[in-house]
Amino acid sequence: MKKILIGITLATVMMLSVGFAAAGEQEYQTGDIIFQTTRGSLATVVATATQSKLTHVGMIIMKKNKPYVIESRNRGVKIRPLNKFTQAGFGKNFSVLRLKQGLSREQKLKLAKEARRHLGKKYDSKFRWDDKRLYCSELVYKAYLNALGIELNTTEKLGDFYSSWNPIVNAFVKRKYGNAKKLPLEEKAITPVRLYESNMLSLVYDNYPL
Repeated sequence: MKKILIGITLATVMMLSVGFAAAGEQEYQTGDIIFQTTRGSLATVVATATQSKLTHVGMIIMKKNKPYVIESRNRGVKIRPLNKFTQAGFGKNFSVLRLKQGLSREQKLKLAKEARRHLGKKYDSKFRWDDKRLYCSELVYKAYLNALGIELNTTEKLGDFYSSWNPIVNAFVKRKYGNAKKLPLEEKAITPVRLYESNMLSLVYDNYPL
């Protein structure tokens, strides 16, 4: 009898866990912004320059009640399932933020359409502000701005992240621009942490350790 009860209890816990996971997925909405810590040399540069653990960002798009993420990464602007996105992050940790004022169905459609317009574009490792190539936070920022006229946060300048004493930043600048004199210091820029710090967004989910 004891074994039967234990079996029933475990089965119940498993069923509840699956239910909660499914419910958690359905809580996400098109337009939610998802942040994570990525691996690689570029992630190291971003973390060093911005002094933040948040090195990558994408936007959630719901399709048939399933969450997908549109993002710009090393292979360009693409869409992949949410679980594939989170599994690629360091420690599988991520945070999801949402516009405090909420989005109407029409706004969500416009936002998704604008983001999808950039599918296939290459990743911009030089962090230029034009639309020929896009980096991750630029894609999310411009999707909101162009589709809805919403500026999630004020932009910064590339020069704000340049440190002449920092060997990691210097090595990146030399590799991408040749030397610091060719770095467009006045070029507009938006970073993952800048989006995260927006007072227009509120936290929906976070599994980073304290």
